[in-house]
Amino acid sequence: MMWSVVTISEPSCWSDCALLASPQARGLFRGVIMESGSCASQSPATARTSSLAFARTAGCADPAAAAACLRTLPEATLLSASASYQPEFTYGGPELPAADASAVASGHYDRVPVLMGTNHDEGRTFSQGLTGLTQSQADAVIQAEYGPRTAAILARYPWSSYPAPYTAAYLIGDIWTDSGFITGIGGCPTQHLADELASTTRTYFYQFDDRGAPGLNMDHPGYQWGAGHAMELAYLWPSFNNGYSLYDLLTPAQLELSRQMVRYWGAFVTTGRPEVTGQPAWPDYASGQLMSLRPGDASQTISATAFGAEHQCSFWNAG
Repeated sequence: MMWSVVTISEPSCWSDCALLASPQARGLFRGVIMESGSCASQSPATARTSSLAFARTAGCADPAAAAACLRTLPEATLLSASASYQPEFTYGGPELPAADASAVASGHYDRVPVLMGTNHDEGRTFSQGLTGLTQSQADAVIQAEYGPRTAAILARYPWSSYPAPYTAAYLIGDIWTDSGFITGIGGCPTQHLADELASTTRTYFYQFDDRGAPGLNMDHPGYQWGAGHAMELAYLWPSFNNGYSLYDLLTPAQLELSRQMVRYWGAFVTTGRPEVTGQPAWPDYASGQLMSLRPGDASQTISATAFGAEHQCSFWNAG
């Protein structure tokens, strides 16, 4: 019997969790594949505040007329105003009565099997715009985002550990990865979400570990993307195009990883389990093991403890 499975990754990386938590979506799917996702939603009050701020930026300052005003504006104006606007799902209605993170944590969600994971270097995709920062400027970014923990963070992620010329982007990208600063995507928050799901439903957890995957653009020659956010997409969908075909850049070893990933995903869609003859066995995450997806025939299980150590989760979880 075929399973109907929801598969969502960038740019709708919060949608899977919202669907799991939505009473109105129950029964519409029998499994979920969550790639680099998280549970991010906002209250109606927060949604109103941020939406009205966006409207003011666009030139629609009257709250009572904001919606009508926005509808009259040209596309370029709306896009310009949205540069710093971050929409999220809003809870409090029939579609999403409670915050999706709370629903998962309490077990009040549609407990279908889940295949989920993260990329080893999620944050490096987001931090590529920070390549030109000096050390003092990078420190200021971290201070603004992490406040009193800054000194302890910089001690764990020293500037001297990262190569030039893009030192700031690597340093901040790794901090963002491990802390899950971008709406809980990556590192320790993703592992926490996997722990919560595995406690109440069958969950298969992975880390995409091809740190030599083709970069998403060529804006910064020599930039070390690692396994950044969205860089697994070409391995699953050869048609994925970010201005050029990343699939065409895959090496023979990376093409083998692509084939393995397609088989794992396909098996999960078919049976609810990523079980593939001739490929490494992928255990339920309740066993304390996750799959490290690597080029060639190097994919293997690693322990939850090893994943946590790799992303310094004892430090981040303590804060």
